[in-house]
Amino acid sequence: MGKIPTEYSHQQLVDEMAKLSKLPMEQRMKIAKNKRLEQLKLYQSSNSNSRNNNRYVDNEYVPRKGSNRETKISFDKTALLFDAAAKSDIKEVRYLITTGNCDKDATNCHGMTVLHQSCVDHNLALIHILIKELRADVMKADHEMWTPLHTAALLGYADIAKFLLDNGADPLSLNAELNMPYDICDDPDTLDIIELIFFGRGVTQNRIEELRNKSESAMLSDLTSEWNKFGRLSFQGDNGETLVRLLLLLYYYH
Repeated sequence: MGKIPTEYSHQQLVDEMAKLSKLPMEQRMKIAKNKRLEQLKLYQSSNSNSRNNNRYVDNEYVPRKGSNRETKISFDKTALLFDAAAKSDIKEVRYLITTGNCDKDATNCHGMTVLHQSCVDHNLALIHILIKELRADVMKADHEMWTPLHTAALLGYADIAKFLLDNGADPLSLNAELNMPYDICDDPDTLDIIELIFFGRGVTQNRIEELRNKSESAMLSDLTSEWNKFGRLSFQGDNGETLVRLLLLLYYYH
């Protein structure tokens, strides 16, 4: 199968669903994981190049000497926070958050926090500061309901996964595809850590399936309520998503 695009038009989604519906579940899961990895790579690339070779004074872009541009451009302070995190500038991250300039759980256009970014960057030192000192929300999910633990599990960062779990991350959290961190992890050490948590909490396969079914049942309940109330599935989210499209996405992943 060809390269999976990071964003779908409606027709692309329908065409891709027809292909994926013929594949075994394990292969569908692999495609979904590869799609997410590709998204993370694109994010890392755009983030690292966003402010390359520029100079910033008091949150403003200042053209280098010899440039014909005289206008200063002010940047959103959240962008400065993400830039500092990407550069592993712990002092700047701490300053921006503790002075009230930035929310510790501020998000970018993807719904990712600096804690998510630090997991992508495998920056355990910054993760420690964000959680232990700055009290970042370890369970804050992005637009696709990926928690920092999902990211660490996908990338196979066992040390980060353990730290997140030791500080309140829920190994049973479900993303938009109804995957738990365990489902998208291939790294043996990370899997061992999560399995140990499951064992200690008495989590069984039946319990895991109950949680998945609960999410699907809640969605069905919302659909039924919408239909009974309006006679049509008219709901539209902030990003233009409809209930029918969400159902198609659910089918795509499952």
